[in-house]
Amino acid sequence: MKKSLLLTLTLLLSVLCSPVAVFACGDGSADENGEPLDNCSEEIEGEAESSEEESIEEVPYLISGLDTSETAADETETYVAAGATVNSSRTLAHSLFLAGSSIVSNDVLDGLAFVAGNLVDYAGSSDYAFLAGNSVKISGTVERDLFVAGNSVEIDEDAMIGRDVFAAGSSVIFRSMLYGNVFMSGGRLVLENVTIDGDLNVDADEIVIKGESSIAGTFKYNDNAEITGRENLSVSLVEAYSGDSTTGKSSALSRFFSALSSCLISYLGLLAVLVVLIALAPKFMQHLLDSFRWKTSWKFLGLGLGLLIVVPLACIFALCTVIGLPLAGLTFGLYFAFICLSQGITGGILGNELSNRLLKKPKLNLFLKYALGLALIRLVSLVPVIGGLVTAVSVCFGFGYLAKRVFIRK
Repeated sequence: MKKSLLLTLTLLLSVLCSPVAVFACGDGSADENGEPLDNCSEEIEGEAESSEEESIEEVPYLISGLDTSETAADETETYVAAGATVNSSRTLAHSLFLAGSSIVSNDVLDGLAFVAGNLVDYAGSSDYAFLAGNSVKISGTVERDLFVAGNSVEIDEDAMIGRDVFAAGSSVIFRSMLYGNVFMSGGRLVLENVTIDGDLNVDADEIVIKGESSIAGTFKYNDNAEITGRENLSVSLVEAYSGDSTTGKSSALSRFFSALSSCLISYLGLLAVLVVLIALAPKFMQHLLDSFRWKTSWKFLGLGLGLLIVVPLACIFALCTVIGLPLAGLTFGLYFAFICLSQGITGGILGNELSNRLLKKPKLNLFLKYALGLALIRLVSLVPVIGGLVTAVSVCFGFGYLAKRVFIRK
């Protein structure tokens, strides 16, 4: 379990603290009461500030800046908001992506909410919600399923979750009525006057039950968890599974959360990078989608596979020479950057083809094309065996296609 938690938090912090994702910061530290601190003392300046006006003009669906705060009930082209501070309160007939250091969302969405940041306060409404942050507080409405990962996760008494909850974090607190099943993995789980209509599945170090709490279904937990306040819980059936990591047998729940939280966090992290790229180079990102042709797609797959093998070997050879050290360092940097972006590029092409051929919406928002295709790839990647093959193909193809468009021109 601890390995699963460590993986979740490491990926989360890599997303939030990445220098590429310029809108995120914070180190996850806490005060004497255990509350996470916001250590963001520096604001985004320079290019992000000077290019704010140009980005909004060229990409009307993107709002970027230091402080984003607006209400637009009829604004149907706004899909993304990113900045150091994002205070969003809109009524939209589609999905929304928010990224920043400090985020407050009161949006009413007819779609999905994707929110990633250091401090996240979600008080809006959406069909599904995908939230990741250092400190995540939820007091809004999620009509269906909620997916959340963070250092500190709190589902307030005002929150309404219509179906299932999937939560991973160092500290997870439930204070709300929950109408579906709950899946939780982390360090400390707190149930405070909670009623759960479904099952509660837990993989945690410590479970604390406060007030009068009840579970209509089955309470499943790892038998090595420390439980406090068990007398406060009313439950029809209790099942304890083996949580002894020394046996080398990790639970299915732990493996599931490890894969799910990793998939969610890496998905949001790559989307954040794509937001920045779309803001800085919207025409190039659109050109990548428009210039794709199926009849030459196999060439990019082969080119990507070849480059993935040859480039590291060439760099190692260059490192053996004195004059080749700077070139090897630069090439290695580009190599890993292309690997990180490759699946996002493949996802964008897939989303573009789906919107054009299947959905019959060729004018679908550029960001949504990338988000849709990447989401499908990440979901399929969770399938055993097939998922590994799909991941390998998407990385090889995206690497080759991006290299061809950037470096090889006719």
